[in-house]
Amino acid sequence: KTMFLGLSQVISALATYFFSGAALYITLVEHPARLTQSTPNALSIWVISYQRGLKMQLPLALASVIFGIISWILGGGISWLIVALLMTSVILFTIFVIAPTNKTLQNPSTDKGSSETRRLIEKWGELHTVRTILSFIATVILVWQNTVNCSS
Repeated sequence: KTMFLGLSQVISALATYFFSGAALYITLVEHPARLTQSTPNALSIWVISYQRGLKMQLPLALASVIFGIISWILGGGISWLIVALLMTSVILFTIFVIAPTNKTLQNPSTDKGSSETRRLIEKWGELHTVRTILSFIATVILVWQNTVNCSS
């Protein structure tokens, strides 16, 4: 049990850290850089980035949730459940709040140069920031927990 607990904690923590780091990079670096481009260019870059990011971030979020729950069940403590719930909220926020914007931006019939498209690209960045904050809170909880556990 102890070996499985340790392994599930490592997997959940790494997935959370990597997700949070990637989300932070997108929020602070990639998306602001994208917004310096014309709307058609920003949209084109966003579509490519979104497709690639989805392949990385979805498995990380799922691993964080699944192995966080396993860690909690195996006796790792309530913080693992809190992290799993935070990362679950990231997934649900993406599905129910961000997905409509994603679908519009990915639609081939979207007017690539319109002010509405520009507004949606900007809105996407604001919505993505929520994901970044939630995953960053999960990361802080894990770092705090590991710091407390190492010092005791």
